[in-house]
Amino acid sequence: MKINQFLYLIVGLCLSIFACQTETSQKQHRQQDSTSQSAKATLNARKILDQANELMGKQAYKEAIELYNQSIEIAQNDSINAATAYHNKGLAFLYLKDTVQALKNYEKAMQLDKTYHSPYSSRGAIRLDRKDFRGALEDFNRASELNPQDELVFYQRGNAKFALKDKKGACEDWTKAFALGFSNAKYLIDQHCK
Repeated sequence: MKINQFLYLIVGLCLSIFACQTETSQKQHRQQDSTSQSAKATLNARKILDQANELMGKQAYKEAIELYNQSIEIAQNDSINAATAYHNKGLAFLYLKDTVQALKNYEKAMQLDKTYHSPYSSRGAIRLDRKDFRGALEDFNRASELNPQDELVFYQRGNAKFALKDKKGACEDWTKAFALGFSNAKYLIDQHCK
């Protein structure tokens, strides 16, 4: 599988935005705001974020970016919603083939919520595509620490390790990815781990 195809596979899987939304919803329950004005702003930002996510599913990336910007502006006091909006805006830029803007948005998401694994995984995918295998490995390591159940992170990390000539480590990660449900890992296991 070519790296560009792999990159789009990664982004497509990450765009199971329902997973991102679930992660965000869980964090929001832990960080509730006491003022009603702030709570209304959070709800409004979340509504706009959901609308932007729907546009992503329709491949209306420029329109989604506009809504992500609105959500970010409204969610100034809600770092979790803002981090999700920045990450998803980065995905929109990636689909528009603007990796510079994608990276800027991933990094902003990381600044706002250091426990959100998706921006690390997404930045790692870009680094992997750019053949910055060590940088990619750092990002996938961080993402796997934050979410040890994300099969795609282990698959990606395996690819970075393989590129760095760590065949044993790559096979371990691909095996973990497969065990977690990422069936595409079986091909690499069969090709390189026997």
